[in-house]
Amino acid sequence: MVRRVVGALILASPAATDAIYVGQVTPIIAASYALAWLVPGSSAVSAVLGGALKIFPGVLFVWALRTRSSMTAAVALAAVIVLAATTWLGIDSWFAFRIAWDNAIPQCVPPSLGSFRCGMGAGGVVVGAAVAVGMSLAAWRLSSPYASFAMLGAASVVAAPDIFPNYLLILAVAALPLTCHVLHRSLVRTHGHHGA
Repeated sequence: MVRRVVGALILASPAATDAIYVGQVTPIIAASYALAWLVPGSSAVSAVLGGALKIFPGVLFVWALRTRSSMTAAVALAAVIVLAATTWLGIDSWFAFRIAWDNAIPQCVPPSLGSFRCGMGAGGVVVGAAVAVGMSLAAWRLSSPYASFAMLGAASVVAAPDIFPNYLLILAVAALPLTCHVLHRSLVRTHGHHGA
């Protein structure tokens, strides 16, 4: 019951409705996080699928390593995606992607919520990446899988050049297992306490 209520609240949240309303890929990426949690063996594939849309879902590879997910299907899928993209768009598209990446200027004004890049300039890119890597390594070492998964969600967003409100959907989905776990334990304690 708790999971359904929390899940419904996430779907009704401004982060979800905004992402759906403006046609963002964020709900698809958030779904890749949900799939990685619900079917840990799919974590590496989820990382590739999410990473094909945006770079930061690649953090799910850490979850794949933690859950000992097979990399075979993910490597095959990544090879197919790269081959298809190269065949369709040509080899020059990879260089164009790099040029676009170098020329990208973050918005840093509403609806952006800011970022390390917004607050620190070009050096913020390095700081954001370092924080994301540090959080990912910490998540790998955490004993609680719930806290680890939530931290990976945060790590995947923190390095973005602009953090937009719909990115909060990824944080919410990544934190959902931890939230449900904490609420469930709280309810069990309360129920057990009253029953005593």
